[in-house]
Amino acid sequence: MILKSLKLENIRSYKQAEVNFPLGKVLLSGDVGAGKSTILLAIDFVLFGLTKGIISGNTILRHGEREGYVELNFEIEGKPIIIKRTLKRSSEAIQQDAGYLIIEGKKVTGTATELKSKILEILNYPPEFLTKGKALIYRYTVYTPQEEMKEILLGEEEIKLNTLRRVFGIDKYKRVVENSQILVREYNFKRKELNAYAQDINLLKNEIKSKNDEMISIIMN
Repeated sequence: MILKSLKLENIRSYKQAEVNFPLGKVLLSGDVGAGKSTILLAIDFVLFGLTKGIISGNTILRHGEREGYVELNFEIEGKPIIIKRTLKRSSEAIQQDAGYLIIEGKKVTGTATELKSKILEILNYPPEFLTKGKALIYRYTVYTPQEEMKEILLGEEEIKLNTLRRVFGIDKYKRVVENSQILVREYNFKRKELNAYAQDINLLKNEIKSKNDEMISIIMN
């Protein structure tokens, strides 16, 4: 993905702004509160929409404004793409409005979910991300939240591993291993229990044989 430009209107600290990205590496610098994180959050929002627990309408729409939008112009494998998402404040909440996607000059409008589905397809992300609350791969490979970056760099070994497992979606394999270990323990316990039953059966068989032999001996005599 090559970022070209980003337009913001009524997004957090930005009343109206346009950021043009130069080709190559980009460094965002500035004082605390200058709006660096807003640019990253705006890119996250325009690609994937509002994300529960991470990006809500209240945190991204500028305070006191009724509408706002983010428009991102980027390129993938030589294809120019523009995506725009809008926010509207109602009496009850701030919600996403319909947006649009322009791919090689062809414009397609869609709901928040439809746009996310198309973006996942374009970025070649797993389709199951459509129903997940977090676009984890993007958030960690494009930008990493500061506190979680601290966990990766400075945290204890197990915290680092768990964070990286979430990043690459391999935490499920850890759960598979843990569940397999539980099943193995249960199997071993059941096997020991059945072995005990088998021993009891053998004792009963021997006892029955002994009784039969005793009865035969009495009858014969």
